[in-house]
Amino acid sequence: MHHTTASILLLQATVVLVVPFLFWWVLGLRRFLPLVVVQILTGVLLGPSVLGVAAPDVFAFLFSKDLLGGVNAIATLAVTLFAFKAGTEADHDLIAPAARTIFAVGAGGLLATWGIGAAAGWALAGRFPLMAGDQGPALFAIAFGLCNAVPALPVLAVLLRELDILQVRVGAVALAAAGIGDAILWAGMAVLLPFAAGEGGLLREGVLALGSGLVACLGVRFVAGPLILAMMARQAPERVVMSAVAIVIFAASSLTLLFGLHNVVGAFVAGLFLPERVRQLAADKLDAPTALILMPFFFLATGLKTSFSLADPAIWTIFVVALAVCVLAKLAATMLAARLAGESWAMGAGLGVLLQTKGLMELVIVTVFYERGVVGPATYSALVIVALVSTALTMPLFDLLERLYGARLLGGRRAGATVVTRPRA
Repeated sequence: MHHTTASILLLQATVVLVVPFLFWWVLGLRRFLPLVVVQILTGVLLGPSVLGVAAPDVFAFLFSKDLLGGVNAIATLAVTLFAFKAGTEADHDLIAPAARTIFAVGAGGLLATWGIGAAAGWALAGRFPLMAGDQGPALFAIAFGLCNAVPALPVLAVLLRELDILQVRVGAVALAAAGIGDAILWAGMAVLLPFAAGEGGLLREGVLALGSGLVACLGVRFVAGPLILAMMARQAPERVVMSAVAIVIFAASSLTLLFGLHNVVGAFVAGLFLPERVRQLAADKLDAPTALILMPFFFLATGLKTSFSLADPAIWTIFVVALAVCVLAKLAATMLAARLAGESWAMGAGLGVLLQTKGLMELVIVTVFYERGVVGPATYSALVIVALVSTALTMPLFDLLERLYGARLLGGRRAGATVVTRPRA
């Protein structure tokens, strides 16, 4: 059969969009799992460990190495826009009303989980040295802890909508705490990535990397933002405003990538520091195309890098340890932090279950660390599975807590709102 690279890319696009739709909508998985979980699972199923084993000829036809340039290019575009969307999800107005709880849970819970995960990563690196990539066990341990502590802000927002608790106090606090956690995440990335730089002196690399992040922040906040607001004040057409936003996103991401950080850092900065009106407009316009059309290519690119054998003890050891850190340690740390902030154990448990959600964030972060050689292939594959399982656990675990605690979990007041409880199904 005659085919061109373009025709194969279009066939890849058809497959990567159709398969999750069939699983989620036609086969009814939407009753049990959010779409993002099915999309992640699809990427793994289309990878070398499943499709490559079950139908090697089909896998070779669709995803041979010389035909992956288009997939990887779209995946880069997708993850850049996703990081921008993550920045827009950080609601500045949610911080003040429950500041003590939000900072205790968002910062304290994350840092405690990060420390536990780093200790676990150090132990794993001692037992399986190859899993630590080529950057050494210390950097691996810190990165392993961060991957398992990170909250999934955009996916959490989707899950809160599906659980119908965005206007319930536990949901509002969880979303704001995830915003704090994301800020710590990107700050941690900005500090860690220069240590993985392959050229030049460490001090020079670190100064350039952190300097590029600072320039991106200041440029978006004090130059790009006011210019776009001025365009909107002059009633510029929406397509012109969105073109300007796109320029800011890719300029910021290019700047941070060029000087040793990652493109996702610059994109997140753009989403975080643009003015609120611009953030809302851009988030609304980019939400569906990014989530439904572009991100499946990132999942596909992730799945194609995920190669594992069910008989490989290293992967399953990493998986069990990582899952224990990201679910159990995160739950315990969050409950304790919430309790110390004056919340009930029920509230702490609800926040812990919601904030253990890894979703796309863990995929993005572990992909960055994998590309920089901080984590090895076995760790990468195991953490992809952890992200899938962690996200899938969120809704059933929260439903279980609702049955156990009822109004103690769902009752409460969001700042400026009346008491709201979620109706039982």
